[in-house]
Amino acid sequence: MKKAVNLLPPAEQHELRTAATYAQVVSFGGWLVVSLLVLSLFLFLGRIFLEIETQTVSEQVAAEREGLEKYNVKEFRAEVVAFNKNLSNFQALVEENHNWSQVFLEIGRILPSQVTLDGIMIDGADLKVELNGRAASREAALQLRQNLLQSEFFQRVNFPLDNLENSADLEWSYRFYIRPQALVQ
Repeated sequence: MKKAVNLLPPAEQHELRTAATYAQVVSFGGWLVVSLLVLSLFLFLGRIFLEIETQTVSEQVAAEREGLEKYNVKEFRAEVVAFNKNLSNFQALVEENHNWSQVFLEIGRILPSQVTLDGIMIDGADLKVELNGRAASREAALQLRQNLLQSEFFQRVNFPLDNLENSADLEWSYRFYIRPQALVQ
């Protein structure tokens, strides 16, 4: 960079420096004003965007609230009541402290190989058991009944004639009672 030689008198040199400084201050002020205007524009646009976003979210919340209000509270309460009833039944079974495992093991032991167990229902209050399922043959269903009669765990086995309607691929059901002393073992 070359050094400029200024041959002007000192007063004019001072005026030139003052004019250059003034031009720099005016330029800086102009850029500062433009920067502040651009920043204000961004802030204004950001505020508008946030207001629109807030309104959209509020509308979504209102729509969800309406959807929740439309949900039938009575049905939900009925489900809760049914669940609580089942839970209290389960707690009652647990409190009776019967040895249900032995009952299930005995049922599994006496099932013939050609018999499939589809459902089991045990009433803990009167020790009633209802079994239902399918059998490959009438003889298998009768063998299950015979096994129930011979078991030391069960008593009063019913004999529904519906179990004998088909000779093969038949559905069966039996109702019987657990001997109270079998649960104590």
